[in-house]
Amino acid sequence: MLVEQSSEDQAVASFTVSGRFEYHDKDCDQNGLIGTFTDHPIRYANVEIWEDDALFNNLLGTTSTAADGTWSFVVLDNNDPSGRDIYVKVIADTAAGTVTNADLITSPYAYEGPTVSNWQGGAMWYDASPLDGSNQTVRPSTDEHNAAFNILDQLIRSYQYLDNLGENPGHVSAQYRIGIDGTNYDGSIDTIHIQG
Repeated sequence: MLVEQSSEDQAVASFTVSGRFEYHDKDCDQNGLIGTFTDHPIRYANVEIWEDDALFNNLLGTTSTAADGTWSFVVLDNNDPSGRDIYVKVIADTAAGTVTNADLITSPYAYEGPTVSNWQGGAMWYDASPLDGSNQTVRPSTDEHNAAFNILDQLIRSYQYLDNLGENPGHVSAQYRIGIDGTNYDGSIDTIHIQG
């Protein structure tokens, strides 16, 4: 026998988690860095929504950011009276390219935001204080992560430029290397190495 869920049951059965990711970029002019910063959206990047669990963490789903860095995902309720412990990762990976850490060649850069503990359901704007209604943007806290998402943004801009010319640029891999001199392209592994 098929039993339909009422709209009230459906409302309890899931909730929407939304947010916005940005990266912090160092401003420069023709003479180099000038000491100010600008925030930019992390565009078109992969996003993973996780539940922090005592035994092992559960991937609840994936989505991607929009052009303005916003994202949204419907999470199914697990009927746990203590609620869910939700955290979200934004990953330096998109259709245009991937930015990996030179020390962890196969792992793209990922920034894990704060864990929101014991969420009881209902729509959530994902930030450090989801109950205050301020809808804050989440930003990586390290220069290394901000640089990785800046590189990703440049890959996206280049991809869009070539796509507008009717070219298919394909997926580009970039390795961000902190403390390494020189930026170069290695054709044998089809990867750009970027100095940090």
